[in-house]
Amino acid sequence: SLSVAVENPSFNEPLSFRIFPNPASDRVRIELLSPSSFNKPLQVQIISLQGTVVYEGQLPPWAYIHEIPLSSYSAGIYIAKLSGYDTNRSNSIQFKVN
Repeated sequence: SLSVAVENPSFNEPLSFRIFPNPASDRVRIELLSPSSFNKPLQVQIISLQGTVVYEGQLPPWAYIHEIPLSSYSAGIYIAKLSGYDTNRSNSIQFKVN
């Protein structure tokens, strides 16, 4: 799995997350590794390499894991993007669907 950090827009503390499994087949999970003080939902997007948003959802502040089913996705490389609704800050991880 891969891990990245994105700044917490509310408190300017680091917010780390990872995506697993990678590569994935039936589902992928996004796990927040340090969500303790994040008090607003995060926007979750899955984007194809062509730039098409193929999934949008949100991760409530009380949730640590967001699971996304992949059964309707074609094999290939996708980007999982997390961003705050009240900020332009975001970060993303590439992952592979088998």
